[in-house]
Amino acid sequence: MGMRGKDAPQIYLDCIQQTVQRLDGCDEFLKRYQHTNNLFELEAAVLQLRKAMESMAFAAIAPNKEQYAALRKQAERPVDFGQDWNAKSIFLSLDALNKYFYPAPLGEPELEEGVTHFKQLEGGYLKRREFETFYNRIGMAD
Repeated sequence: MGMRGKDAPQIYLDCIQQTVQRLDGCDEFLKRYQHTNNLFELEAAVLQLRKAMESMAFAAIAPNKEQYAALRKQAERPVDFGQDWNAKSIFLSLDALNKYFYPAPLGEPELEEGVTHFKQLEGGYLKRREFETFYNRIGMAD
Protein backbone atom coordinates (compact mmCIF):
# COMPACT_ATOMS: atom_id res chain seq x y z
CA MET A 1 0.00 0.00 0.00
CA GLY A 2 1.97 3.00 -1.23
CA MET A 3 1.23 6.06 0.88
CA ARG A 4 4.30 8.13 0.11
CA GLY A 5 3.80 11.17 -2.08
CA LYS A 6 -0.01 11.18 -1.87
CA ASP A 7 -2.27 13.46 0.11
CA ALA A 8 -4.51 12.07 2.86
CA PRO A 9 -7.79 12.20 0.91
CA GLN A 10 -6.26 10.33 -2.04
CA ILE A 11 -4.71 7.71 0.24
CA TYR A 12 -8.06 7.25 1.95
CA LEU A 13 -9.92 6.92 -1.36
CA ASP A 14 -7.36 4.46 -2.75
CA CYS A 15 -7.65 2.29 0.36
CA ILE A 16 -11.44 2.36 0.28
CA GLN A 17 -11.43 1.47 -3.43
CA GLN A 18 -9.15 -1.48 -2.72
CA THR A 19 -11.42 -2.52 0.16
CA VAL A 20 -14.45 -2.56 -2.14
CA GLN A 21 -12.56 -4.51 -4.81
CA ARG A 22 -11.42 -7.10 -2.27
CA LEU A 23 -14.97 -7.45 -0.88
CA ASP A 24 -16.23 -7.98 -4.44
CA GLY A 25 -13.53 -10.64 -4.88
CA CYS A 26 -14.56 -12.26 -1.61
CA ASP A 27 -18.15 -12.40 -2.81
CA GLU A 28 -17.10 -14.01 -6.09
CA PHE A 29 -15.01 -16.67 -4.34
CA LEU A 30 -17.92 -17.43 -1.98
CA LYS A 31 -20.30 -17.82 -4.93
CA ARG A 32 -17.86 -20.26 -6.56
CA TYR A 33 -17.49 -22.16 -3.30
CA GLN A 34 -21.26 -22.58 -3.03
CA HIS A 35 -21.23 -24.34 -6.40
CA THR A 36 -17.98 -26.30 -6.13
CA ASN A 37 -17.46 -26.93 -2.39
CA ASN A 38 -13.79 -26.42 -3.22
CA LEU A 39 -12.00 -25.52 0.02
CA PHE A 40 -9.52 -23.33 -1.88
CA GLU A 41 -12.38 -21.07 -3.03
CA LEU A 42 -13.47 -20.64 0.59
CA GLU A 43 -9.91 -19.92 1.75
CA ALA A 44 -9.50 -17.35 -1.04
CA ALA A 45 -12.72 -15.64 0.11
CA VAL A 46 -11.49 -15.47 3.70
CA LEU A 47 -8.11 -14.11 2.58
CA GLN A 48 -9.76 -11.36 0.52
CA LEU A 49 -12.00 -10.47 3.47
CA ARG A 50 -8.99 -10.18 5.76
CA LYS A 51 -7.11 -8.08 3.21
CA ALA A 52 -10.19 -5.84 2.84
CA MET A 53 -10.18 -5.27 6.59
CA GLU A 54 -6.48 -4.42 6.45
CA SER A 55 -7.21 -1.89 3.68
CA MET A 56 -9.78 -0.29 5.98
CA ALA A 57 -7.12 -0.02 8.68
CA PHE A 58 -4.72 1.60 6.19
CA ALA A 59 -7.47 4.08 5.29
CA ALA A 60 -7.72 5.00 8.97
CA ILE A 61 -4.02 5.93 8.98
CA ALA A 62 -4.42 8.53 6.21
CA PRO A 63 -5.77 11.45 8.31
CA ASN A 64 -3.03 10.88 10.92
CA LYS A 65 -0.22 9.76 8.61
CA GLU A 66 2.58 11.98 9.95
CA GLN A 67 1.69 11.43 13.61
CA TYR A 68 1.31 7.68 13.02
CA ALA A 69 4.70 7.49 11.31
CA ALA A 70 6.35 9.38 14.19
CA LEU A 71 4.66 7.15 16.77
CA ARG A 72 5.84 3.99 15.00
CA LYS A 73 9.43 5.35 14.82
CA GLN A 74 9.37 5.90 18.58
CA ALA A 75 8.09 2.40 19.34
CA GLU A 76 10.04 -0.06 21.47
CA ARG A 77 10.98 -1.77 18.22
CA PRO A 78 10.92 1.13 15.69
CA VAL A 79 9.50 0.27 12.29
CA ASP A 80 8.59 2.07 9.08
CA PHE A 81 4.79 2.41 9.32
CA GLY A 82 4.53 1.31 5.69
CA GLN A 83 5.44 -2.17 6.90
CA ASP A 84 2.42 -2.40 9.22
CA TRP A 85 -0.27 -4.81 8.10
CA ASN A 86 -2.09 -6.12 11.17
CA ALA A 87 -5.37 -4.20 11.47
CA LYS A 88 -5.71 -4.67 15.23
CA SER A 89 -2.15 -3.41 15.84
CA ILE A 90 -2.76 -0.44 13.57
CA PHE A 91 -5.92 0.35 15.52
CA LEU A 92 -4.05 0.21 18.83
CA SER A 93 -1.46 2.67 17.52
CA LEU A 94 -4.12 4.97 16.07
CA ASP A 95 -5.99 4.85 19.37
CA ALA A 96 -2.95 6.45 21.03
CA LEU A 97 -3.24 9.37 18.59
CA ASN A 98 -6.99 9.82 18.44
CA LYS A 99 -9.42 7.64 20.36
CA TYR A 100 -12.18 8.68 17.93
CA PHE A 101 -10.39 7.51 14.77
CA TYR A 102 -12.77 4.61 14.08
CA PRO A 103 -15.50 5.84 11.73
CA ALA A 104 -19.04 6.24 12.97
CA PRO A 105 -21.47 5.83 10.07
CA LEU A 106 -24.19 8.37 9.48
CA GLY A 107 -27.76 7.85 8.37
CA GLU A 108 -29.57 9.45 5.47
CA PRO A 109 -29.56 13.26 5.36
CA GLU A 110 -32.53 14.88 7.08
CA LEU A 111 -33.67 18.42 6.44
CA GLU A 112 -34.70 20.29 9.60
CA GLU A 113 -35.63 23.96 9.43
CA GLY A 114 -33.62 24.43 6.24
CA VAL A 115 -30.49 22.73 7.63
CA THR A 116 -29.31 19.29 6.62
CA HIS A 117 -28.41 16.95 9.48
CA PHE A 118 -27.00 13.45 9.57
CA LYS A 119 -27.89 11.30 12.56
CA GLN A 120 -25.39 8.72 13.72
CA LEU A 121 -26.54 5.16 13.10
CA GLU A 122 -27.17 3.10 16.22
CA GLY A 123 -26.53 -0.29 14.64
CA GLY A 124 -26.25 -2.26 11.43
CA TYR A 125 -22.53 -1.72 10.97
CA LEU A 126 -19.31 -3.32 12.15
CA LYS A 127 -18.30 -1.66 15.40
CA ARG A 128 -14.63 -1.48 16.33
CA ARG A 129 -14.67 -4.36 18.85
CA GLU A 130 -16.58 -6.52 16.39
CA PHE A 131 -14.08 -5.61 13.67
CA GLU A 132 -11.13 -6.63 15.87
CA THR A 133 -12.78 -9.87 17.01
CA PHE A 134 -13.76 -10.83 13.47
CA TYR A 135 -10.33 -9.89 12.11
CA ASN A 136 -8.64 -12.10 14.72
CA ARG A 137 -11.03 -15.00 14.03
CA ILE A 138 -10.42 -15.04 10.30
CA GLY A 139 -6.70 -14.78 11.01
CA MET A 140 -6.92 -18.14 12.77
CA ALA A 141 -7.77 -19.70 9.41
CA ASP A 142 -4.19 -19.05 8.22
